[in-house]
Amino acid sequence: MKKKILNEVLQALDIKATKSRMELIEIILGSNDHMSIDDILNKVRKSKSNIGIATVYRTLKLLEDHNFIVKHVFKNNTIVYENTFDKAHHHHLIDINDGHVVEYENVDLEKLIHSIADQLGYELTGHSIELYGRKKVK
Repeated sequence: MKKKILNEVLQALDIKATKSRMELIEIILGSNDHMSIDDILNKVRKSKSNIGIATVYRTLKLLEDHNFIVKHVFKNNTIVYENTFDKAHHHHLIDINDGHVVEYENVDLEKLIHSIADQLGYELTGHSIELYGRKKVK
């Protein structure tokens, strides 16, 4: 993510762009992975930043509150954070053997979901689908 765009967004939201916060936001929003707290802390350590764990949690909450990231709690109680700032709506298939997350989009599934909500007399405001499985052995 370009620093200029990020600074403009933070400024528009009246969020102070401290050095630590900016470094952390770049780590989180610069990733396409679904990252756990440990993953984020490992990236912080690799960047040789002095960012404390409290700053990590506060920044994650800030990003979540402003819809830059989504916190997922998958079936095995694994908590991961996903950058959604510039991503299209999608769903997840989680490999039960290694925890790998596969993102997928399906237009027909989206139509079906909206049709079901409509048939039940609801206007859909959001949804999330998680599939769990393992790779087929050939």
